[in-house]
Amino acid sequence: MNKDVMKKYKLNIDGILFDPNLRFLFDNGFIDEVAVRNYIINSEFKQLRKTHPQIESIFLLSQKYNLAYGTINSIIFRKRSRKSLQIDKILRGFNQPQTSI
Repeated sequence: MNKDVMKKYKLNIDGILFDPNLRFLFDNGFIDEVAVRNYIINSEFKQLRKTHPQIESIFLLSQKYNLAYGTINSIIFRKRSRKSLQIDKILRGFNQPQTSI
């Protein structure tokens, strides 16, 4: 799926976090725990901003997650480039019939 198509879908993070298959994915290294934590911090920041000033929101998150103010600020505002796994190409290899030698 390309980025434009993915942007149309709302991610239900609560549904994902409580999915029983999540532990399997974590245990086998398919999910980056830091990326999940950062996504949750960003979501909480958006909620806090509805009722708190920006600086206070960042400070509250830094206390909650025991991270430096600058770290929270970086998580929220620094743009990151994402590496593409080209999952379509990877999955195509699994769908190929096995040939015997």
